[in-house]
Amino acid sequence: MQHAGAIRWFAERFRALLLLSIVSPALATQQSNPPEAVPESISLDVVVGTKSGPTVSGLRRQDFTVLDGKAVVPLDSFQAVLNPGSAMEVVVVIDNLNTSVSNAAYAGSVLRKFLANHGGPLAQPTALAFLTDSGIHTQATFTSERFQTAAVAQVQQVVGSDRDRDALPYVDQPFDQLVRSIPELAALQPSSDQQLLPTILSETATKVDEFFDNTIDLLAEEDITRSILKSNGSIRSSQQLRYNYLIVHHVNGPTIEVEEYRTDANGNRVEQAGLDQGFSFTSGFALICIHFSKDFRSDSRFRYLGREVVGSRNTYVVAFDEKPGQARSVDSASGPWGKVDLLVQGIAWVDQDSSQIVRIRTDLLAPHPEIGLEQQTTEVSFEEIHLLDVPEPLWLPSSVRVDARFQGKNLRNDHRYTNYRRYRVASRMLGPG
Repeated sequence: MQHAGAIRWFAERFRALLLLSIVSPALATQQSNPPEAVPESISLDVVVGTKSGPTVSGLRRQDFTVLDGKAVVPLDSFQAVLNPGSAMEVVVVIDNLNTSVSNAAYAGSVLRKFLANHGGPLAQPTALAFLTDSGIHTQATFTSERFQTAAVAQVQQVVGSDRDRDALPYVDQPFDQLVRSIPELAALQPSSDQQLLPTILSETATKVDEFFDNTIDLLAEEDITRSILKSNGSIRSSQQLRYNYLIVHHVNGPTIEVEEYRTDANGNRVEQAGLDQGFSFTSGFALICIHFSKDFRSDSRFRYLGREVVGSRNTYVVAFDEKPGQARSVDSASGPWGKVDLLVQGIAWVDQDSSQIVRIRTDLLAPHPEIGLEQQTTEVSFEEIHLLDVPEPLWLPSSVRVDARFQGKNLRNDHRYTNYRRYRVASRMLGPG
């Protein structure tokens, strides 16, 4: 039987109490005073499930063993409850106060997996609560039918938020520490104040929003080199791919949704090819500047770092990080675990003359041990593209590098984009005969 250190199950009416927690040796030492009273017995309500999820019924007293340390504790009584009745209500408590970041994240992943495997309605009305430094906070009580979907969302939000708050973002790092984290900032001329920041953000937002408001459907050629690296950075194995890369927009009422995807030489969509060989699948780079959009800017904090020359361009350098618990995350990781939102931090290099972002780098705000994603760095360089039938130039990705440490592997994807052009779908109507 496996248990997660941050999950505490108990009956709301305290007819039974089962605490599953991990206490560090230091914490155990501090709690040296014995409790005032020792209960004569402890009543445990236990539900047994298989590894794949379904519960197991028909178990007898001799099927259970209770251990106190390594010593077997005899059972005073045993009763199999076939129908617990409507009087029992359940609260699932996630302990974000007394457990480590990795254990809390693991607990959240275990709970999400349990809910997903359980399938239909739970046996009792169930609610969700979180233990934090300000006490236990119970979410609105969910009916058993609604619990799975609502609980998964709450677990992802709260566990992820507490984990991300433990990170030290670029926005808060001293300059010398920031240069150690990002060596390409070594040539930066640091700023002593933030007076230019409001102007930089305002003018950059205008350019970013112009791109999304005036977007057109685009097609480019994409060459990808996907690599699995050795610990010394050399290539263990690699794969060369070529696709058509499309940026298309869809009008959805008053909003415009921009979609990026790939197709093969026959026009068929390519969906996460090569994962079974250990390679990663990365995309979505044309939208990476959305953190600076007027609509999304409130999701992040910003810090003006100074000036730096990038190629032939003089740039302003701005650090940013998404706010845990507030940001509408636009990054995510998908896999057998489902979809996990990723909060990021980053550095943007903004052309001083045009206010266009010419380069941007993003990193995870915190690791995601629940899916094995320890680190991910995305670096995107943009190029000014002139199209014959488009009056204004477009700033589009020209090269991208994604480095990740995922489930014990060092992964790297290099993307190169060329030959941008308008994407048009031609159709014709054929008459009878």
